[in-house]
Amino acid sequence: MKFDSIIIGAGLTGLVAGYRLKKLGRAVLLLDSGARGGGVICSNDVEGFLIEAGPNSFRGTHELLDLVDELGLTDELVAANPRAPAYVYSGGELHAVPMNPAALIKTKLLTTSAKLRLLREPFVKARSGDSEESIASFVQRRLGDEILDKLAAPFCCWTVALGQAVLSVRTTWKAF
Repeated sequence: MKFDSIIIGAGLTGLVAGYRLKKLGRAVLLLDSGARGGGVICSNDVEGFLIEAGPNSFRGTHELLDLVDELGLTDELVAANPRAPAYVYSGGELHAVPMNPAALIKTKLLTTSAKLRLLREPFVKARSGDSEESIASFVQRRLGDEILDKLAAPFCCWTVALGQAVLSVRTTWKAF
């Protein structure tokens, strides 16, 4: 069979691209290295608990909401409570993400060393040069390895399959 388009990656972006091209009557081949489509998005039953993996959130743009409606999934869309706490699994237990200075001081998620490292941040010099910097490099340089691993990465490597190590701070910031 001949294909008009070949899409590499069956994550959300690849699936949407394939869907749109098929609607235009194109012959599409969708390739992925994983055993299933969906990329990082999946649901798992773990000891009776439903664990949703993948992006933590998405912006409810009218294009995205129109697609959800077109696919007949509007009734499946669940809006998260914006005031719901966020948790990170580390060291074999869940830790509430500290959302204020008092919670940051009390949290067992971070070592004392990492908390003290945060106090250095205002004194970290801006990066010289005009080259792009990855999110991982930016967080590591300004806040340290532990903040990168325990706070930034869980909320960053998620949404874009490339992960925080290669995502550009400048490019990512422009997206928002």
